[in-house]
Amino acid sequence: MAKKTTTTKKEAPSKPQYTCKDCKHSTDWQNKGADGSMIFCRCQFHKWCKFLNHDYCDNFIKR
Repeated sequence: MAKKTTTTKKEAPSKPQYTCKDCKHSTDWQNKGADGSMIFCRCQFHKWCKFLNHDYCDNFIKR
């Protein structure tokens, strides 16, 4: 017979204080998500688009 195991609740990851959405370098917001909010942005320090809800990087300056 299989053993029953109990799982403990894992702590939810802490929400970052600031995200790319709060950065001065976040420009050209694009692509609407299912909820109607923008999900991508451009940053002068990165080659590709970034998610607006990602943690901020070393070049972060608050708006």
